[in-house]
Amino acid sequence: MLGDGDDVFDSVTWETPSAANGGYEIDPPASSGPGYRQSTADSNEDSGPNEPKWEGYLIVDVKDPVKEVPDTKDAYVSYLVTFETNLPTFSVPSSTARRRFRDFLFLRDNLAKDFPACVVPPLPDKHRLAEYITGDRFSLEFMERRRQELAKFVERLARHPTLQRSTLFRSFLESKEWTVKMHQHLSHPPGPDPAPSLLDNVSDALLNAFSRVRKPDERFLDMRDRVDKFEEGLSNTDRVWNRVRSRTNDLASDYHDLAVAVQGLGFLESGITDPLNHFANTLLEFSGILRHTTQTTTDPYLQQLHSLISY
Repeated sequence: MLGDGDDVFDSVTWETPSAANGGYEIDPPASSGPGYRQSTADSNEDSGPNEPKWEGYLIVDVKDPVKEVPDTKDAYVSYLVTFETNLPTFSVPSSTARRRFRDFLFLRDNLAKDFPACVVPPLPDKHRLAEYITGDRFSLEFMERRRQELAKFVERLARHPTLQRSTLFRSFLESKEWTVKMHQHLSHPPGPDPAPSLLDNVSDALLNAFSRVRKPDERFLDMRDRVDKFEEGLSNTDRVWNRVRSRTNDLASDYHDLAVAVQGLGFLESGITDPLNHFANTLLEFSGILRHTTQTTTDPYLQQLHSLISY
């Protein structure tokens, strides 16, 4: 038995946390920025060298479509592209520039060539827009719809950690001599690959012939299955909502025709003209509400579905 004065823990060495943090993990301060995810030193310590990193925010918008060179055969629509950023790759924190649709098309096509490993967002489909819009490409409705789609396109580029830092995208946003930049990009594309030799071609052919995947990774099979199911669900939803849109437009037309008929009946029935006119006005108002609902709710929803399916 030990005496009362003996301490059985005299030989134990206690490990105490440093006084710097008191044994508790201190969360890093939240990064400031008006929108998109930003990276911090602590959040990127565990990521590999090839992992994309967010170095700041980039807010891009497309607004104010204007018909340029009107009343001529060379007329086109230009869009005001604005951005605000704190990325170090940009020379200015904010700027504006006017671009036309073919400039967006050039940007999209060349980003797809320069970054084959990245999924570049799609541009608005001309045929899809024609399904919902009557009139020419210079109508206010058409220009507004295209502006919304182009804004969505550049927003997706701005949220991509790799594409947002590309030289071509930066020139597209801030360059005042965009035509010159396009010619320079075509003349000197970034990172040109050397021409493959005959031995390289033969080696590639042999490797491709004997490199068939015997047992695909289950993760990729599961991922493909999920994507296929998601795309199938989007297509089914698109088909249902197109049917809803068509029926709603038919109802709006029927209510309008009924209102016209009730108004005609009011001229014949002099004793109940006022009630019939009131009923006809209510029918016209309800018909307008149905059309407004289609334009402000159904059409934007279908537009978003088409964008996701094409993505």
